[in-house]
Amino acid sequence: MKHMKNAKEFRVKNRAGSCSPRGIVTLRWKRLRLSQTLFARIMGVSKQTVNSWECGWRVPSMMAKQFLYFLEENPAMIDELVVRRGGRDD
Repeated sequence: MKHMKNAKEFRVKNRAGSCSPRGIVTLRWKRLRLSQTLFARIMGVSKQTVNSWECGWRVPSMMAKQFLYFLEENPAMIDELVVRRGGRDD
């Protein structure tokens, strides 16, 4: 990406699909095969927050939406974020 000198020249991409309640469940469980608890740790939120996103009671923040999109587009990156207990980074 070229150096950003003027923020007015750029916009944040709209990634609505991965941020719908169904989209979050699909990403978390069907694509990444993660529990709500582990997904919440990765996202930096509580399990209750993930549950409320999936039920449609709350909407993810802009930062969370961007991270959801990143994980949707790069599911293999989950291996860089998660290590089994007793592993190298424990």
